[in-house]
Amino acid sequence: MKKKFKIPKLHLISIFIGINNCYSQYTIIQTVSETNLTQLKKSENTIIINGINNFLVKCSGDCDQLIQIPPNSPINTDSRNLNVLDSSTYFLTYLNTGIQPYNAIITKTNDGGLTWNNILDTLSNDFYVCGLIPFDTNHITLLSSQNRTFNTENNGLSWSQGPSHGMPISTASLRINDSTAIAGVNQLLRITYDQGNSWIGSLYLQADPLQFSAKSIDSIYFVSAGLSGTYLSYFFDDFTSRIDKPINIIEPTGLYVVSKEEIYIIGTYFQGNHGRILKTTDLGNTFSFYDIPETQCLYDMIFLNDTISLIGADNGKLIKWNKNSSFNQLSVNENQITSSRISISPNPTFSKHTLHFENEKNELITIRIFDLNGKIINQFNSNFLSQENAFLEVDISILEPGVYNYQIQVGENIEFKKFIKL
Repeated sequence: MKKKFKIPKLHLISIFIGINNCYSQYTIIQTVSETNLTQLKKSENTIIINGINNFLVKCSGDCDQLIQIPPNSPINTDSRNLNVLDSSTYFLTYLNTGIQPYNAIITKTNDGGLTWNNILDTLSNDFYVCGLIPFDTNHITLLSSQNRTFNTENNGLSWSQGPSHGMPISTASLRINDSTAIAGVNQLLRITYDQGNSWIGSLYLQADPLQFSAKSIDSIYFVSAGLSGTYLSYFFDDFTSRIDKPINIIEPTGLYVVSKEEIYIIGTYFQGNHGRILKTTDLGNTFSFYDIPETQCLYDMIFLNDTISLIGADNGKLIKWNKNSSFNQLSVNENQITSSRISISPNPTFSKHTLHFENEKNELITIRIFDLNGKIINQFNSNFLSQENAFLEVDISILEPGVYNYQIQVGENIEFKKFIKL
């Protein structure tokens, strides 16, 4: 018997009244569990929420009532992944890496969680499950360690070893349509167009992909993180032509694409140790942000309708959030050339950055720093930057985090440059 429980709405946070609009910002909903809610999946009007420690629930409509789903697994682990094929068919993969040999289990339900059946139950010390791609009820591809793939064409009754996917472990994958999927890890992407029977491409990335999203085969997006930083990346039409946009103001965990240019990224703002939502409407050229300080991390995001989203967070919190919330600007397009004479690097930064100039006429340079309200924060002149390629190191560590403007006057010419203090 499924257990139903009413979720208490704790409080409504941050009401902003505009001239023409009333923006209700977000509502925190506390579930009966204190587990991290790591995955949210939606199929038609059903939402399935997956958390660590075998927490699994579903809801419909506005998610005021959650129905517990018994996951029917002996493994109590956070290494669990949920895949949803339709409103009744779900897959759960379990991995216990704390013991040897590895214990890998795939369970499936065809009735919305009333009953579960194991379609793979293995004990092996040379491979383990690290990705599952259900193309339809019969055709499923399993990505495992040791570059192995396994395919079934009979609903998991039997499995055959498929071609190598070219990666030691796959931690991010996405079914795009009935025959196409993408997978990647270790700064490498592979794609299949034939339900996992073959994998092509070996595109190297800036960082390791964490989560994919796609509107179609011609529009694929992902967020990634690594030693070189964090990125929003995307492909349009051509799998080999990738655009990377730095997003070093968040540790990303989730990604949701509304349209070709309207994209939401969620995760942790590492400086403040709280949940943060990034929004871009120009493919990552500029970002705005919204913080939820009652959380430490936001994990996954879906939209209930055109305006309201549901976000899984830490400690059993669900967030209902209005995408029309009042945002703050915290990013500039570092690739956009607004001045051929002046550049700033690094941007954004926490403490110091360097201004680079072209001053061929050896003119006096005056530099002013403004906040976004137009207030002058600092001003200084320099007679020493009288060379063709001059530079000046500026310490901005005392500034509050945010976006600022430089007004830089070289002789009679005035240039404006934005910078970010993290």
